[in-house]
Amino acid sequence: MMDYSIEPRVTGLLLGTAAGDSLGLPGEHLGRKRWLRRFPGPLRQRFLFGHGMISDDTEHTIMAAQAVLSSGGDPESFLLSFSWRLRYWLLFLPAGCGWGTLRSVIRLWSGLSPRESGVASAGNGAAMRSAVFGVLFPDPIERREFVRLATQVTHSDHRAFVGALAVAEMAALALVTPLGRKPDRDDVCTRLRVMVSDDPEWLKLVDRMEEGWRNGVSVADFASLLGLGRGVSGYVYHTVPVALYGWFAHYGDVRETLNAVIPCGGDTDSTGAIAGALAGVSAGADAIPAEYTGRLFEYPYNVGFLRRLGTQLTRFSIGVPAAVVPAAYWAIPLRNLLFLGTVLAHLLGRALFFWR
Repeated sequence: MMDYSIEPRVTGLLLGTAAGDSLGLPGEHLGRKRWLRRFPGPLRQRFLFGHGMISDDTEHTIMAAQAVLSSGGDPESFLLSFSWRLRYWLLFLPAGCGWGTLRSVIRLWSGLSPRESGVASAGNGAAMRSAVFGVLFPDPIERREFVRLATQVTHSDHRAFVGALAVAEMAALALVTPLGRKPDRDDVCTRLRVMVSDDPEWLKLVDRMEEGWRNGVSVADFASLLGLGRGVSGYVYHTVPVALYGWFAHYGDVRETLNAVIPCGGDTDSTGAIAGALAGVSAGADAIPAEYTGRLFEYPYNVGFLRRLGTQLTRFSIGVPAAVVPAAYWAIPLRNLLFLGTVLAHLLGRALFFWR
């Protein structure tokens, strides 16, 4: 009999990504002080009349997951599938798209190979979608290869790969850690150091995370120690350390993790998505507050879709034939128009709020 016991953890990763992404989206690019002024109190969905919507962070995670399923785990087929999904994703005119990702997808459409389309950017586009590889590939060599392939399509900078690999490695560690237990801090730091031992900047960041965890430094204060007191930038060596720090500092508590990470400000949908993914796989789908996912206003990538995708990913991870989860792709352009209109309304609301 096949063991489906990891399904709540895999589904938790997907729902956690969507929760963190949607909760952080309304305040994206606000500094910490401006976030707290604009959105006082605990996190809640507030993007669209008390409901939330996902952005490119969740969409990329879905595309990466679907590409793995369509390829059956073959690296070359995955690379081809993922690159075409990125091409069509851009055709649907997404309102949220990083500059590095935009340039790389344009390069794909111009005829460049997905092995050559990545641009010299250390943005967090690869990191925001890489947690899923941690739960799909228990073999560290295979996991590293899929992270590398998914990164090189959009980002050629080594730091983009390091950040993405760190997220995948921590998701893999969380998956094998029993519910209710916390990984050993020394094990976490050793894994983060061993995966890339020739990058002094990354090793220094791991040292600072370890020191902060040992001394009980808050997530906000840790961000300030990195020079991010006004908000977390989209630089992968800013986004990933803050998300990882919040995940481990509040391990197993999705609500506390997101309430600590997102109000740090800056690229809040990405830090929220990464921290939410790791918190979701650590605690399971049932531990994600119902008001976070129950108030998502989404189609076709709604909660039901994410749960079906979680089932298929679980089947893949335990060696059972799995299939791509169908979606009503025709609805995406209409959904993106609504999303764009809401983003513009938020920008106007910010201007009016801070002008008063």
